Amino acid sequence: MHKQQLTPSDVFSANDNLAYLQWNQEGCFCIRTRASEDNLPRVVQVSDQGDCLALTPPGLAVRTRLHEYGGRPYLVSRGTLYFCRDDTQQIMQLDLQHRNTAMTQTGHASALTPDEGQCQLRYADFCHDSLRQRLYAVREDHRGDTVLNTLVAITLPDSNEPGDTPQDEGLVLFSESDFIASPRLSPDGRHLAFVSWSHPNMPWDNTQLQVLTVDEAGAPEGCITLGGMQDGAIQQLQFDPSGRLWFLTDVAGWWQLYYLPCLSDTLGQQGAVLDISQAIPFYTPDQDCASPPWIVGQQQFAITAEQMVACTTVYKSRWTVEVISQRDDPDSIVIADNFSHVESLACHDGRIRMIAGTPEQAGALLEYHHGTLQTLIQPGLLPATAQSTPTAPAHITYSTGTNANSEIKPDCNPEQAHALLYLPEESTAKPPPLIVTVHGGPSSSAKSGLNPMTQYWLQQGFAILDVDHRGSTGYGRRFRKRLYGDWGKIDLEDIIAAVQYVADKQLINPDAIFIRGGSAGGYAVLAALCHSDLFKGGACYYGISDMITLAAETHKFESHYIEQLIGALPEFAERYRERSPIHHIDKIHSPVLFLHGELDKVVPPQQARMIYQALKPRIPKCQIMVFPDEAHGFRKLPNQIKALECEKAFYQSVLLQHEGKN
Repeated sequence: MHKQQLTPSDVFSANDNLAYLQWNQEGCFCIRTRASEDNLPRVVQVSDQGDCLALTPPGLAVRTRLHEYGGRPYLVSRGTLYFCRDDTQQIMQLDLQHRNTAMTQTGHASALTPDEGQCQLRYADFCHDSLRQRLYAVREDHRGDTVLNTLVAITLPDSNEPGDTPQDEGLVLFSESDFIASPRLSPDGRHLAFVSWSHPNMPWDNTQLQVLTVDEAGAPEGCITLGGMQDGAIQQLQFDPSGRLWFLTDVAGWWQLYYLPCLSDTLGQQGAVLDISQAIPFYTPDQDCASPPWIVGQQQFAITAEQMVACTTVYKSRWTVEVISQRDDPDSIVIADNFSHVESLACHDGRIRMIAGTPEQAGALLEYHHGTLQTLIQPGLLPATAQSTPTAPAHITYSTGTNANSEIKPDCNPEQAHALLYLPEESTAKPPPLIVTVHGGPSSSAKSGLNPMTQYWLQQGFAILDVDHRGSTGYGRRFRKRLYGDWGKIDLEDIIAAVQYVADKQLINPDAIFIRGGSAGGYAVLAALCHSDLFKGGACYYGISDMITLAAETHKFESHYIEQLIGALPEFAERYRERSPIHHIDKIHSPVLFLHGELDKVVPPQQARMIYQALKPRIPKCQIMVFPDEAHGFRKLPNQIKALECEKAFYQSVLLQHEGKN
């Protein structure tokens, strides 16, 4: 049967995303987001056969807006579901022990926290304290002139009946830092561990591990900070049943797995202190065991009851899951080493479950048991008429910057960069046109998993080059921090070097190259067009055009990130100007398509309007599309389809003009 080409509707209608896995004695749960349900995230319970029961009602999105990027928005504990509703950001509770189908459909849930209007109180990353009947959470308070992030305790009612629930905004337990994440309670209920950090750091720069001791009533008795952390970050805290505290840290250059001995024993001594030297390195490969914590509540390692630990590693866009014994002479079992991403790991009853994808399949819920890996839920299938073996990428490593003409070395040299190259199946006498894609962050990474968008462009006859410039994650702390001070400089060097690398090998048409990206990737689009004539056009999704405006207007979470990437103001004001595309529009000679959301708080839409208005008189093919009901990233299906249709038409128009056919 002839394979029918994907349409823009196919690309997004197939969306079926799983995230935030939880699996323990309460059952197996996750967040499922489906295009068929208007891309509204819902909490679902997963049976051992892979059947899903939606626990939250249709039309009600479960999402937290913490840090604007969100994070883990729910918890199931003691037969109760606690979740954050997107429209008000209130924490809701739903009794699962006495629920029925009618309750699930009508949303028989009660609010634990008040609705302050305009989502002014936001919560995420919950931890249940059954001894004191309260819920610990990270709270973000937008009610004043300054946004406040704190660790709070929310009193739980005696009854789950709607109307019987007094609303509690939370008792503040800790407020001495700009940000907080990962509150976790020790098994004996005495110690509440969490991660904190302050400006100008991001959560992958320099963070602190805090341990709050609480009395029987829950009142704080004192807080101890883990010492010895000169340069490094901590993420993803977990207590095991014996009271040891496990975490990932990149203090040695990679995200690696460590643990602290039982805190009740350590902190029960007079004059007790905590120091990183007390932490025991457990799994320390020269690879990252996690992605950077842009969102709270990630879970990329899990502890089993059988003295085993499941953990991920990633290098060159390839993820591996291993099971490591906790015995004195540990051995390990590789579950799989061909994943494109592992979003969540959880262990229960001698089994391991994970949400993971490969180049051939989107993120699926998988289970490993007795040496067998099986699929429980396989979402995100493309339409049957468009099914074929998806085109997988080739990972390339190339010299860049000062080493642009040097021989590639086998190790991770900071003056090398990486990319994923996809080539279309159907070959012609002429090499294919190329679309360069640049990830956001800019500390994110290229993903090799099955992406309907990538397959769509391949079917349109384009090659795809997905760049991991210096500063990307998955290559260690040194490579990630290489971008600091040089954003807008070395990332452009790497993008241009990647294009030249594939062009020199005659793999693409050097006269038909486009570039696309979103957020920080959108900035790369504009900057690349300013500094290179390689590109015939660019699609800028909610991208940055003015660095000084961004520093003044962006949200709290990233309000000082730019200091790390470029430098502090006003000292480096000239550098900001030098690297802002809005000040170099005379150097842009190719058309740009701008796509933005009117509700964007991360990169305000005025950024797109300013540069579009400056370019349009000189380059008539420039276009802009601002969606009134979208923020930073498009979630609504009609808008996603419309944006992709517009992008395709834009490329076609530019190619026709270049070929002299219009």
